Amino acid sequence: MSIDAKFPLTNRQKIQDKTLSHDDKKKYLTAFRSGIKKQIDDIASKYIIPHVTLPTALLFLPAEAIFSHLHTDFQDIIDYAHSKHITIVSPTTLLAMMSIILSVIHSTETQKQAKVIQIELTKLHTEFERFGTRWSKLKKDFHSVGKDFEAIDVTSDKILRKFTKIESLELEE
Repeated sequence: MSIDAKFPLTNRQKIQDKTLSHDDKKKYLTAFRSGIKKQIDDIASKYIIPHVTLPTALLFLPAEAIFSHLHTDFQDIIDYAHSKHITIVSPTTLLAMMSIILSVIHSTETQKQAKVIQIELTKLHTEFERFGTRWSKLKKDFHSVGKDFEAIDVTSDKILRKFTKIESLELEE
């Protein structure tokens, strides 16, 4: 996240100067507006690079009074900043904004990990289905082999009985 702290403070201070004439104040007000807009444009062009940086940047104002003044009397500048994906912050709002950004980054990382886990679980599911299919086949094979053992036992018993009968015939004669 890019944060720029350059600010046309001089023109803002001149607007507050009570010794200046109305026309001079108006001139500094125009310079103040254009200075802030220029700063917004500079930040947008320097710090917002598609697919390289985050799609937004912060313009840091050094005092709460300036931040309040801007939001109270210069809504057009606030709107202009938003249109350029620039968020204007003060010492107080910067901390809140950074907390939000950290939460978003953490959430994004968590989502990436969740996607990896989901992909791996899908692979594991496929392997488990394959295991189930192979287990069923092996179970059938064992069942078949069990039947074959039973059949061999039956045949073996028959053969032994026949031998026994044959042996008992020979002894009688």
